Amino acid sequence: MSQEIKYPITIVQGVDFYLTLTLLLSDKVTPRDLTGYTGKMQIRRTLESDEVIAELTTENGGIQITAGTGVVLIHIPAADSAGFEYPAQGVYSLHLINSTGAIFRKLYGTVTFEQDATREAEA
Repeated sequence: MSQEIKYPITIVQGVDFYLTLTLLLSDKVTPRDLTGYTGKMQIRRTLESDEVIAELTTENGGIQITAGTGVVLIHIPAADSAGFEYPAQGVYSLHLINSTGAIFRKLYGTVTFEQDATREAEA
């Protein structure tokens, strides 16, 4: 499981963010068996930043892995994205960890945070 994909993402304020990744074997048809894998993703302002803007894991429900289908679902709820600073830029990476503890970086890139024109009316 060595291929890494660089992929820019955009997170919109107050909107649910979903990203689905399907991992395939080298034949590019057969789903990779992810039995026993966990996931961890962090978003930071810069690679050097100590501040973690968001951390998603299989333990906190931000990452869901469907083992037999090779599907990894990343989700940031609207309530969480509403609290991010806008407009801004950041970076992220997604790690998958197998049952022996080996860590694989599968996805990484830049994050753009955008404001949304549609908001709830204030009382």
